[in-house]
Amino acid sequence: MIRRARHLAVFLLALATILLVSLEGRLFYLQVVKACEPGDTIPYRTQADRREGMRGELLDRRGGCLARTVEAVDVFAWSPDVSRPKAVADILFELTGADPFEIRDKLASERWPRLVEDVRDPQVIRSLREIGGRWPCKGLRVQPRYHRVYPQGERYAPLLGFVDAEGVGRSGLEAHFEDRLQPISREEQVRRDGRGRLLGGRQIDSSRETGRAAIHLTVEPVLQEAAELAMDSVMAEFRPRWCQALVMDPWNGDLLAMAQRPAPRVGRPESGQDWDGHRILAVEEAYLPGSTLKPHMVGYALQRGVISAADSFHCGNGVSYFGKRRLSDIHGGYGDLSIEQILVHSSNIGMAKIACRLVTPGVTKGSAEFQPILDYYRALGFGQRLWGMTGESAGLMTPRSRFRREYSLVSLSFGHAINVTAVQMIGSTAAFANGGYWVRPRLALSAHHADGHVEEFPVDGYPLLEESVARDVSSMLAQVVEQGETERHRPRGYSMGGKTGTPEKEENRSLISPSFFCYGPVQHPRAIVLVVVDEPKSGRYASGIAAPSAARLLGTTLRFLQVPPDRPEELWEERWSSG
Repeated sequence: MIRRARHLAVFLLALATILLVSLEGRLFYLQVVKACEPGDTIPYRTQADRREGMRGELLDRRGGCLARTVEAVDVFAWSPDVSRPKAVADILFELTGADPFEIRDKLASERWPRLVEDVRDPQVIRSLREIGGRWPCKGLRVQPRYHRVYPQGERYAPLLGFVDAEGVGRSGLEAHFEDRLQPISREEQVRRDGRGRLLGGRQIDSSRETGRAAIHLTVEPVLQEAAELAMDSVMAEFRPRWCQALVMDPWNGDLLAMAQRPAPRVGRPESGQDWDGHRILAVEEAYLPGSTLKPHMVGYALQRGVISAADSFHCGNGVSYFGKRRLSDIHGGYGDLSIEQILVHSSNIGMAKIACRLVTPGVTKGSAEFQPILDYYRALGFGQRLWGMTGESAGLMTPRSRFRREYSLVSLSFGHAINVTAVQMIGSTAAFANGGYWVRPRLALSAHHADGHVEEFPVDGYPLLEESVARDVSSMLAQVVEQGETERHRPRGYSMGGKTGTPEKEENRSLISPSFFCYGPVQHPRAIVLVVVDEPKSGRYASGIAAPSAARLLGTTLRFLQVPPDRPEELWEERWSSG
C-alpha cells in the first residue's frame, strides 16, 4: 500500500515537472527566441479608440480651398515601458528620419520625452499609429496636433480670421461658423491582436459622429483679387487710415468680394502681436456715410407721398435757416432745384427741406412723429447687427428721445446723426437696384456636413419701397453720375447709378471719410460696389478718391459676369478711335 502511494507521488511529481519544463520552454521561446512579451500571445481584444476629427474647411463659391486643417503628430514615450531603446530609436529613424542617438539619450534621461515632433506625412502617421502599443514600441504614444492653413495667404485674412492654439475660431468666419466647423470626436470599435495590430477594418460607431461641415462662401476669387488690387492702389495713392471695398449681387445679397487695407497677416497672431488687426472693417468699423445716404431719405419721402418726383425746392441760394440753425451748401448757391437736381448737386439745404416735410413744423423733441422715420432706417439695416459676428457693430442712430426737427432730422437727411457699417450701407442700396427690396448681405451659400446633409443658407429680404419709387430713385442716381464728376469714371459700355459722400468728421473737420456706391447697368443692375476710404492724406472729394476704384471694380465685375453692355456704341467708338 505504501509502495503504491509512493509510485503515485513520483508519477505526479514527474508530471508536474514535465508541465513546468514545458511552460518554461514556451516562455523562453516567446521572450527570447521570438522577442515577444506574454501578453502578445492573446488572440485578439476589442477596444474603443477615441479619435478627434479635423476642423471643417472654408471654400470659395467655386469650391477652392480658403482654409483647411492639416494633421500632424508628435511621438512621446513613457520611458519605463520601453525595454529596448535601441530598437525603438532604429524604428523611428526608419520611419521619420529622426536622429536615433538623440532618441536614445532622451529615453535614458527623461520619463516622458517627446521623441519626434510635427510629423505630417499621412503614410508615416499611419505607420506610427500601427506600431504604437506593440512591443518593442509599447511605451510609445502618438499625440495628434492640427495646423490650420490658409492656401490663399493674405488675400482673405481679415474675412477668414484665425483659430487659437486650441483650434477654436477667435475672429472672422472661423469664429462665426465655429459651431459648424469645430471638429467632432468619434469612437471606433476595433479589434487588435496581442501585438496591438489591427484585425480587419475599423467599425465606426456612426451614431457618435455628427460630422463637421465645409462652408461654401459667396466670394468669387477673381473679383476678390480685383478688389484687393483696387485697395492696394488706394492705399498707395491716398495713404488713408484704412480703406475697404465690397461687391454685392443686389438680387440675393451675395458678397462677391470684400477687401480691406491694412490687412493682417494670415493665421493666428504671434505672442504679443496686436489682435486688433484681425478686425473685419465691413462689420466692425462704423463710419459717417454723409451724402451717400441722401437717396434713402428721398426714397422714404416719395414712399410717404410728402413729395413727388416732379417737385422742386428753393435752396436759398446757398444759405438757409432751420429754426436757429444756419445751413449752407458747400458746392455753391442754388435757387429752385428739382428732387433729381438736389441729388445731382448734393444740396444739403434741399435735402433738409425734403426731410422737414415728414413731420409737422411745430413738432416737439422726441415726438412719436419721428418713430416711422427711425423705423424706416432700421428697416434699411441700420442700427442693428446684421450677421451677429464677433465684434460686429450695430452702428449708431440718434434715439427718438433726443430727436429734433431742426437738428437730428435735418442732419439725418444728408447722412449725419448716424454711423453705419459698410455691410449695412451696401445692403441698404440694394432696394434702388432690385426694384424696392431690402436684401441682407450674406457671405455663405451652404454648409456641407460630413454625414452628407447640405444646409442651405437662405436669401433674406423683404419689400421696402414700391417698385415705382425705387425706379424713380434709380433714375435720379443715374443722372447723378451722368451730370456729375463721376461720369468720367463710368465703365465704358455700361450705364451706372451712384452717389458720393465726403463727410467731415465731427471731432475734427479737417478729416474726411469719402465713400462712393455705384451699380450697373441701371435698367437691370447685376452688381453693387461700395468703396469707403477713411482719413486720406491727399485728395478732397469722394469723386476723386473713392469713385475711380469703385467704378473700375464695377466694370471688372460686369465684364467677369459677362453682362451684355447696354451702351455698346461706346465700345465701338473706342475701337474705331483706336484704329
